[in-house]
Amino acid sequence: MARKINGDEELVKKIRQANRRMERERQRQIAAEVIAEASGEPVKIKMGEWGKTALNFAEKEVERISGKGARSFPTTGELSEDMIADLEAAVDRVLRSPMLTEEGRMEQAKANTANFFHKDPSEVTRREMNLLSRLDETGLLDKMKELNMNYSAVFDSLEMGSDFANRKDISLTEKIDFLDALVNNTNGFQEQFTVNGVIDYYGALGEYFGSDDFRD
Repeated sequence: MARKINGDEELVKKIRQANRRMERERQRQIAAEVIAEASGEPVKIKMGEWGKTALNFAEKEVERISGKGARSFPTTGELSEDMIADLEAAVDRVLRSPMLTEEGRMEQAKANTANFFHKDPSEVTRREMNLLSRLDETGLLDKMKELNMNYSAVFDSLEMGSDFANRKDISLTEKIDFLDALVNNTNGFQEQFTVNGVIDYYGALGEYFGSDDFRD
């Protein structure tokens, strides 16, 4: 037996909400590359990637219900009871996707960073989110995990950037370069500061930023 979609006000309300979220994300994706390039923030780039994946998932749900090329769930028309149930289930899956909203992505970025640094999400800084995003982007994060590096010691040493080695601050790019040299054992750099299997991160940092061997 067929049933009109718009005969169910609650369902129509959810459909419209899901459609609005998808359309807002499409607009964000149009501007995402420009915004990311202008800001240079790795965390913005990462959240943009999450949004693209979430939108792709949502659009597949739409096409499964409405056919290839469809861009939104239908709010009118008649469907069988089974198709109505499939439609509502698809809409619910889209609405449950936290990555389809900016707020959801920011919460996830904070949660990931908090877990990595063993901090409360409320204490996470933008610098930490950017550092973690860049490490993930470059593949260094996976290598650090493979080497079972002591994250807290690594990043405690990096936070000594202020007034360290006559430097006011160590930039994100410089931090990544340092970690790349350490993780990939450039010129035996890691071995030089490893004693009994323990890496002296503070000593390595001092050597890296105090020597011309690792910098232009």
